[in-house]
Amino acid sequence: MIDFNDITEWFPENPTRNHFYLLRWLYLPYLYQQNILETQINCVPVKEMNLPTDIKGQWRIQRPKPKTTTGLGGVSAAIFTPEAARKVVDQAVLMLKNPPDTDHEMNIWQMENIPQELFKSEHQIKDKYGEETTLPEWAFWITARTAQKWPHEKKLEALKRFCK
Repeated sequence: MIDFNDITEWFPENPTRNHFYLLRWLYLPYLYQQNILETQINCVPVKEMNLPTDIKGQWRIQRPKPKTTTGLGGVSAAIFTPEAARKVVDQAVLMLKNPPDTDHEMNIWQMENIPQELFKSEHQIKDKYGEETTLPEWAFWITARTAQKWPHEKKLEALKRFCK
C-alpha cells in the first residue's frame, strides 16, 4: 500500500500560486480506508475532544460567522470518510486545470457534493493587541487570522498564547 497519494502525475511542472490551494485536498489519504482528520497548518487543538466515528461524509470543525445561513463559517479542520475524501481528491485533480484563487471554491464544492455535519468548535483569534487570554467554552481548536490580515510572526504569537 502507498503511504500517501502520489500527486506527481497530476501536479503541473510549473505550478502557479493558485495550484497550491489544492495541495491539502490532493493529499487526503483515502487509501487507508479509515476516517481522515484534515487540518490547516495553523489549526491547533487546545483541549481534548471526543471526535465522532460515525460520519456520513464530512464532519466540519467550524467557527461562528453570523452572516452565513448556518451561523458558522470557515473550515480549518474536518473529518472525512474515505469515500468523501476520494471525491475531494478527484475534484481537486479536475480543478488543477483551472486552479482557484482561494480555498473558497473547494469549500463550496464540498458543501454541495458531500453530506455535511457542522460542529462549532473552532475559535479564531483576532485580537489586535494580544489582549485575548481566555477561550470560549465551546472552543476545542484555535486558529489565527488569515495571512492577508496578520504576518506569520503575529499568527504564531497568538497561537502560542494558548498552547502551553
